[in-house]
Amino acid sequence: MNVYRYVFAATCPSDGDQIIYGLEVRSVERIMVERIKEVCAEWPQGFQEDIAADLVKQLGGEVTLRAQHQGVEIVTMLGSATKEPA
Repeated sequence: MNVYRYVFAATCPSDGDQIIYGLEVRSVERIMVERIKEVCAEWPQGFQEDIAADLVKQLGGEVTLRAQHQGVEIVTMLGSATKEPA
C-alpha cells in the first residue's frame, strides 16, 4: 500500500475564499508525485466534492480530501485503494 499526501489551495467559487486542502491518496499502484501535483493544479477554483471526484477519477485509489471553510471542517472520502484510475 502506498500513501501519498499533498497540500494545495483552490478558490471557493461561492465566496472567493482561498481554501487549503489536505489530500491523501492510498493506492496499491504507484502514482508519480508529478501527476498528483499536475491533477491538483487543474483546480485553481472549485467545490471540494467536485475536486475530490475528479482526483479519484484521474489518480485512482482511495482519496481523502480535507479542508476548513467558514469554520466548518469538510472531509470527502471516495474510491477504493485497490482500484486503478479510469
